[in-house]
Amino acid sequence: MTAHTIIQPQPASDPRYADVQARWAALAKFCAGMAGQPARIHLDPMPSDYRAFADDLRLLAANLDPLVEAMGEYFAANVPGYVDLSLFKNQLRDALEGNAIYEIESAAEVLAEDLAEAMS
Repeated sequence: MTAHTIIQPQPASDPRYADVQARWAALAKFCAGMAGQPARIHLDPMPSDYRAFADDLRLLAANLDPLVEAMGEYFAANVPGYVDLSLFKNQLRDALEGNAIYEIESAAEVLAEDLAEAMS
């Protein structure tokens, strides 16, 4: 016997669990349907190359964040005590916007300025 407690999942009739299942399936469908490759930064990059890379990160967040939020709502409904649902909302998007995407867009701005200066 292990020290872990086995928790039976809530029946699918629980609307919050049904939402988790639906969003899980939607994410799986999104991932299965991803065609092509992520944005690529070329040897002579343009600011648009960098921005396309940031757009790919936003697309991933837009498809994952709803699942995280639904899981938070389901979790909060099934545990005693207060759960801060704001901690489950837009987690990936907010992290990316404040860090990676900010860095990418800053680099795009610098590159745009450098290209403009080189043309003048």
